[in-house]
Amino acid sequence: MRHPELFAPQTVMGQLSPDGAMADYVLDLFLYMTDSDEIITSSIRMEADRFFNIIYQLNGLSLQQLQTDYLSDYHFRAYLPTLSLYLYDTQSQSLVLPYIQSIPISSKNSPLAQLVVFLDVEKMFARAQAVHIGTDLPVYILTDDNQLIYASTDAPELDPALLDEPGTELHLPGAVATRFTSGETGWQYLVATPASAYYKDSLTTWLFLVAVFLVYLAVGLIVVRRLARRSYRPVKDISDLILQAAPAAFPQPAEQNEYDMIKRTLLGQMRTHREMHSLLEAQQPVVLRDQLHRLILGQVQDVAAARKALQGLGVTFPREEFVCALAEIDTDSPFFLDSETPQEENLPLARLVVQNVGCELLESAFSCLQLDLSGQQLLFILYPRQDGAMGLPEDAVRILGRLSQFAMEHFALELHLGVGLAGRGLENLPLCFDEARKAMDASRYQAGCTPMLFSEQADGEADYYFPGESEQQLLELLRSSNSKGAHELLSRIFSVNFEQKKISALAARGLLYQLASLLQRVANANALAQGKPADFSQQTVERIVNSSSVEHAYTRLSRLIDQAAAFRSQQPVSRTEMLADRIAQFIDSHIENEWLDLNSLSAQFNVTPQYISNIFKKYRSENVKDYAKRKLAYAKRLLADTSLPVREIAAKLGYANEISVIRLFRKYEGVTPGDYRARHSGGSA
Repeated sequence: MRHPELFAPQTVMGQLSPDGAMADYVLDLFLYMTDSDEIITSSIRMEADRFFNIIYQLNGLSLQQLQTDYLSDYHFRAYLPTLSLYLYDTQSQSLVLPYIQSIPISSKNSPLAQLVVFLDVEKMFARAQAVHIGTDLPVYILTDDNQLIYASTDAPELDPALLDEPGTELHLPGAVATRFTSGETGWQYLVATPASAYYKDSLTTWLFLVAVFLVYLAVGLIVVRRLARRSYRPVKDISDLILQAAPAAFPQPAEQNEYDMIKRTLLGQMRTHREMHSLLEAQQPVVLRDQLHRLILGQVQDVAAARKALQGLGVTFPREEFVCALAEIDTDSPFFLDSETPQEENLPLARLVVQNVGCELLESAFSCLQLDLSGQQLLFILYPRQDGAMGLPEDAVRILGRLSQFAMEHFALELHLGVGLAGRGLENLPLCFDEARKAMDASRYQAGCTPMLFSEQADGEADYYFPGESEQQLLELLRSSNSKGAHELLSRIFSVNFEQKKISALAARGLLYQLASLLQRVANANALAQGKPADFSQQTVERIVNSSSVEHAYTRLSRLIDQAAAFRSQQPVSRTEMLADRIAQFIDSHIENEWLDLNSLSAQFNVTPQYISNIFKKYRSENVKDYAKRKLAYAKRLLADTSLPVREIAAKLGYANEISVIRLFRKYEGVTPGDYRARHSGGSA
């Protein structure tokens, strides 16, 4: 079946355009269309007779002969006899080697087209000519079926019957040819040497080699005898060290083979190293996603350490300027609703389309760093190709519009797309991400899945930075009585809004109202737990919102944070919360063992696995199976990102001393905390 759309001129020209520089020995490549008798290159399209009359002039061969001998039959990666051509822009003669592939490849019928590559013989076989000039010996190059494709200047003609001789030497009349076969192309290279010179040199070489061998043999026997005893001493010392380190693994036989013991030890160490390397490679994408996710959510205080950690994972930041673009897949798209396949099976395919097509389109103007946030959302962190580039958000919106159009036309897939303002420095990444998220939310109400720029929002004057993740983080800090962490988070929120964004008075009132309302809920919940009436009135909220200055508002909020944290630290603990604490302590005390599951904990505390799961989730805000792993991950971050001593890290993890941390790392990382820190941050414990 013919497929003319595959051979449309524009399509063929685009396919023939090289992505990079071609090898210097490739003179030209083009497509010969057998039906229309046309030649198509990356830049022109014309009849074959005009092409070989204007562009290339055949020397000693007619166009009819060329079509009959070269372009009519089916060829599969075939090198055909050389052609002599005159180029259109020079009168010099060029010798080319045609390489032809018929299309379609799988058909042995009359081909639709012939892909022809002209290889410049002079450049391609320059080294062979250099060998001929340097040695004055004839040089031949043949295909794997003994077809001659090159012979050096004035080389005698080869007898085809002699080429069927096996071996690397061919006995020609008055000469001996040495044959070499290329493992890549299968070509044969022949260098002919006069028979008299070949046998004379061979005899002289053999005599010399025999003499050298005898001399070295005598000297070697003497030296080996003297060094054998001296060389045995290190082997003996190494074997003794191995036996001291692991005597049970190597029971000493009557006659021990030290070399076998050392070999087994080295192979075991190499196998362990490979397994560890494979494990680290498998975990690298997870660690990378976690690091970037914490960074964009504003959960990283030491940005310089985070940059260093990401660079260690292979992430580079080519520019300081960047822009964030956020894409969300609409699960109400016809792509999902019109398919009989369940949504959870279609979602990975939709995400793959957005990832691949999005990055391919965006990389025309940006260096693209992509992060999968959830099943439906993907973040693109875009860096300009050069410093000081202007209009980054506008360029991103324009390209994302093409992505949205492509996804709708080809997959009936609707996307919500938002682009934040241009930012500078990783410390501003959370703010830019928040802007992109707000712009994406606004795009839901735009017709035609049009990407939305943050600055185009109608309520931009009232915008401020206080994402839901920061609100949840503040609640968790107050719940755990971590007033220091709560103050640091409040300070960061004020710094971003009043120093970086310089929000308007309307936005400032909205931010203060949200913070005051959050603390009001916490205070009222605390009062209710004590059986007291709520004393955090709406007037208190209004006083904070109507503060005479930012400093006064910050002071009032800080005072309320101290009160909430102090109440939490003094609040009596319920029996169920005490049980959750006991379970956490039990996991901590057995952290050097295998991870504890719900069934083993149920047997230990005489309650059902479901009950343990529920209360642990309620009071610890995470699953039991993730608790110990979270502690290990947290310890890794502290070792890599800070210079805290191991004893302080143990205290942060809830351990009485540093022994538990050391056991944890030896069990699951195979190293001490100090060694882990040295490998991942260059510091010391």
